[in-house]
Amino acid sequence: MRNKRMAALCVTAVMAISVLEGCGKKESPADTTAAAKEGQKPGTEAVNTAGGSEADSAGDLYEVTEPVTIEYWYNGSGNEEFYKKLAEDFHSSHENITVVPVCGADYNTIGEKLTAAQAAGTGLPGLCLMSVDRLPVYMESGVCEPLDGYCEYYGVDTSDFVDAFMDGATYEGVSYAFPHGVSVATFYYNKDELSKVGLDKFPSTWDEFRTWCREVYEKTGKTAYTCACMQNNILYNFAYNWGGVLIKEDGTTGFDSEVLKQYIREMKELVDAGYVEWSLEGVEAVGNKFLNGDTMCMNISCTSYSKYTEEDFYVGMAWNYMGEHNISSVAGSCMFIPSQLDQMSKNAAFLFAQYLSSPDINFEWAKYSSYLATHKSTIADEAKMEEIYKALPEMRMVYANSDHYIEKIKTPYFTKAMKPFMEAINQIILEDADFDEAWNHMLDEVNYVLAGN
Repeated sequence: MRNKRMAALCVTAVMAISVLEGCGKKESPADTTAAAKEGQKPGTEAVNTAGGSEADSAGDLYEVTEPVTIEYWYNGSGNEEFYKKLAEDFHSSHENITVVPVCGADYNTIGEKLTAAQAAGTGLPGLCLMSVDRLPVYMESGVCEPLDGYCEYYGVDTSDFVDAFMDGATYEGVSYAFPHGVSVATFYYNKDELSKVGLDKFPSTWDEFRTWCREVYEKTGKTAYTCACMQNNILYNFAYNWGGVLIKEDGTTGFDSEVLKQYIREMKELVDAGYVEWSLEGVEAVGNKFLNGDTMCMNISCTSYSKYTEEDFYVGMAWNYMGEHNISSVAGSCMFIPSQLDQMSKNAAFLFAQYLSSPDINFEWAKYSSYLATHKSTIADEAKMEEIYKALPEMRMVYANSDHYIEKIKTPYFTKAMKPFMEAINQIILEDADFDEAWNHMLDEVNYVLAGN
């Protein structure tokens, strides 16, 4: 049933994209290069090189003046037809540019291929999709091409992107990527089953949540909440909302928080009582427990919601981490251009990235994939967003909390630093490790990593 639905969504998206191409179409970069040469494009005056007019110099730098073929590397299967159609539509208005979408399985595989291509000096993609957790390493080390000059030349308004999305695509004030396939983690709960026992209103505070978990367990005999505790994003959200900071201004960790430690102690009490499951299983396994009715609540990416609409029970979504800040950090991916490419390939890649991240095309992607629409102007357009809400009604709640999206603390050590934090919590909750001993060891390990070791 899932495959049929995705196929139908793909057909719908392709039809909608074709309509967008045919009417109400915004002027594309390929159509505006002449205007740029006449000095009508913003920012060209800042790109002058030796000789010639400023606008001509910018044009020489950023235009595609000969046929070029680039690859677009993306993660995950099931999107082949969608990207293939987009590449074809893009080529119809940019005849010099041919884009070949290549599915890279997962971010680890893409990263390995990218490293090999960099070492060989050949085989690089024109455009590469990468997880937001890995991007800081790529941006800091010079793997990503800076995009501000391109954005200025082609008049790309990056301020229309949701702030947290674009924050994750910048480093030290420079834009290196565009958001695409971004998401946040939310809570899912079995509204039908819980309504039978009068507990279908999701709790809004930590104290309410603790009481709710006990009552759900007592009245349904089921686990109230299952946490996929091996997920960095989920634990990071808990830590942040519960008063912990991965990195303080002095460069050391702020996980040494009494408030955070108290929350962990109380979560352990819920686990020990059987109300909550602290699961070492992967997201898919936890999701299956939820779909099978073995647990009444979990929290994972909002992108999973599209498949949950096919279930026999009504799936509710809730935005609440029961803490001080009530945020959810941005996960998913952004697309960047490898800096080692020749300039003509970079130019072609930028134009395709601009196309993919444009409000209209991104909206079709959001409808198709359940990843989030990235533009403020789109989210503010209630009539337009109704197309998403009609098919995915609970997404209205997710978008209503867009001011609670935040980027993760930008550090190349994020994943490595989160590992000892995850291990310490799991030892405390699942293995009854001495709290202070495990916690202090964790702090030493995190600080060691943050020091560049």
